[in-house]
Order: sequence, then structure tokens, then C-alpha cells
Amino acid sequence: MYKVEYPRHRAREYESVYILNPDLTKEEAAKITQRINKVIENQGGKLVEMQVWGKRVLAYPIKKKEKGIIIYIKYIGFPGIVEEVERNFRMIEDVYRFITVKLRENVDIDAVEVDKEKITVDEESYVYEPVEEEKVEEKTEEESGKKEEETKQETKS
Repeated sequence: MYKVEYPRHRAREYESVYILNPDLTKEEAAKITQRINKVIENQGGKLVEMQVWGKRVLAYPIKKKEKGIIIYIKYIGFPGIVEEVERNFRMIEDVYRFITVKLRENVDIDAVEVDKEKITVDEESYVYEPVEEEKVEEKTEEESGKKEEETKQETKS
């Protein structure tokens, strides 16, 4: 296969977010993540940042699932890298949705330094962590009526 060599300063920066099947084990989710990261490396790109946002409730059901494991990656690569990454997303049955956005053009791939702390992921981050909702005090009709009367009396005084 013929591989095109691009100038090192003509790379592009991309970010992708993808949603995995919530029923996957930690090991299976990590294996999919490693596969995508390997595709980026094989295409001559650099993984700059990776965040596992964990298992979250989705805005709407996807494939009859209310939750999904959401993963964010930021990477630098040459033209064609997005097509290959998205092709792999489509091939993996447990990837429900994905989106890729181009952030910048003409990035010097050699000048970008990778911070290993932004890429290291522990298996615990694939676990669902519910966000605590604030409790809203419900007012009964009697309480709201009493407060209205009190404010009317205060304004009269």
C-alpha cells in the first residue's frame, strides 16, 4: 500500500467523542479504547488527551439503552486519519455514536508535547458515578398562601 508523506507542520488537531455500550465490562471498554488509540498511532498521529467521562445517562435512548460510557479523545494527525478512526468506530458493534471535530490546521506535530497524565486512564473511570441532584423544596398551597398574606401585610405597614 502506498503511503503519502505529509510535511510535519501540516498536521491537524481533532477531537472525538464516542459512546460505548453501557453493559461492557471495564476490560472490554478499555480494549476498545486501546484499539482506537492504536489506530491513531498507526496512522502517524499523536494522542494528546483522553478522558473517560464514565457511564452517564443519555439524553435519549440509543439501541434501547438509557446509559452509555462516554469517552473523549483529542489527537493530532494528517489527512485521512479521521476516516480511518471513524471506519473503526463503525466496525466496532459496541460503539453506539461518535462525532469528530477539527480544531486546528497547520499544527507542527513534532512541536506538540504529550502529557502522559492526560492520557492515563484507570479502569475505575468506566464506572457510573451518579451526579447528586439538588433537592427542591416543594411548597404546599397553604404555605405559599400564608407567605403571600404576610408580604401583603408588610407592604401595608
